[in-house]
Amino acid sequence: MRKFGTKAGAGLAAGMLIAGLAGTAAQAAQPPGGTEPVPGCGSGCTKVFDRYLGNGTHFEGYRSTGGFGPSFAATRQDGKLTSLVNLSSQQPNGIEHFESGQCSLPKDDASLCLVTGAVGAHSEAAMAMRVDTSTGKIAVTDSVLHSTPTQRIGDLDGDGIPDVALRESTWEPDYARAPQYYLTYALSPEGTLTRSGCSAPTTMSTPPPGTLLSGSCYA
Repeated sequence: MRKFGTKAGAGLAAGMLIAGLAGTAAQAAQPPGGTEPVPGCGSGCTKVFDRYLGNGTHFEGYRSTGGFGPSFAATRQDGKLTSLVNLSSQQPNGIEHFESGQCSLPKDDASLCLVTGAVGAHSEAAMAMRVDTSTGKIAVTDSVLHSTPTQRIGDLDGDGIPDVALRESTWEPDYARAPQYYLTYALSPEGTLTRSGCSAPTTMSTPPPGTLLSGSCYA
């Protein structure tokens, strides 16, 4: 089985959580996001994610237009860049190709965000962040990595905080022929990703779960 790591102390409906919760009242009167180039990315990056979190703060995701790396998370306040995180350089589970994101409704001037992206030819990472909506500061709080590109971000337990489902291979007899299984991770108010359980390994193509799993995990 392929090894994967978590970064302790700190991460279908893409867009459903923020659009259904934070997006309702805030989106109607949100200020426009900025177009200032991202340092280290410039014109070579494409914005693929933009969520308004209130207090004039946008949380944005960028990826290279040329393929893998670099990818960035950024905040802008009233159109001006206020914080920037190079996702590709994060350890131990950097994101090379930003794909999707979700954020909770802000509480006490902070929002919990979860982003996912590709790593190498097959793997997928999920990274949790706390965004200070008063200062725009981004703090990476946790991350996980698994060996297949399948993912789903959503509020899987109904607490208003994004969670994630990822898929792992059993690597038996090899990656191409091995059964695969889903794992779900709940994002806590403290910003920690905790595995809740797994599905049974299968060679069938199945959609990601819409709720947290509680079954035992392949070892």
